[in-house]
Amino acid sequence: FSRKARKLCPGIPVVLMAIHHRELEQEREEANKAYDNVFIWNGESKMLLTIIKLVEDRMNVAADTDQVGVRVIILVENSVRFYSSYLPLMYTEIMRQASALLRESINRSTQRVRMRARPKILLAENFEDAVELFEQYREYLLGVISDIRFPRQGKSDDSAGIELARLIKSEISDLPVLLQSSDQ
Repeated sequence: FSRKARKLCPGIPVVLMAIHHRELEQEREEANKAYDNVFIWNGESKMLLTIIKLVEDRMNVAADTDQVGVRVIILVENSVRFYSSYLPLMYTEIMRQASALLRESINRSTQRVRMRARPKILLAENFEDAVELFEQYREYLLGVISDIRFPRQGKSDDSAGIELARLIKSEISDLPVLLQSSDQ
């Protein structure tokens, strides 16, 4: 279905929402080719909003940073299960803060600008994509949140996040970088 949809409408975002993590991991390589993003449905009612916002952010980030100077947060995570639970929390907090700013707005025009100016979240699932996003949006970055182990040059790398943090800090020493891991 996704391949036919892309053929009929090139550039259309296609997202897979799975229920069973085990089955998804078995099909992950094929799924990565067929879909823009893959999520695990964990019963979270905010998941659809999260998916829409993530797709919107990816589609609008270039124009919004260029025209309005919108800030960017890069999340580097290759675990579908983790980012499926983490992204709804991030978007909920960002939307809560944006709504608080909207209440302070004088008119509708100011409200639209402030809502558009909320930080964008960009998801990278490997080292190379993370570096590319860092280089492309470095002057707009609010921070980077990264796992420690994720693919680098096509293979799982136990210290990819540490190397990414070193690279970022060597270029922007005061940029906040949060490293996290479920591994000891």
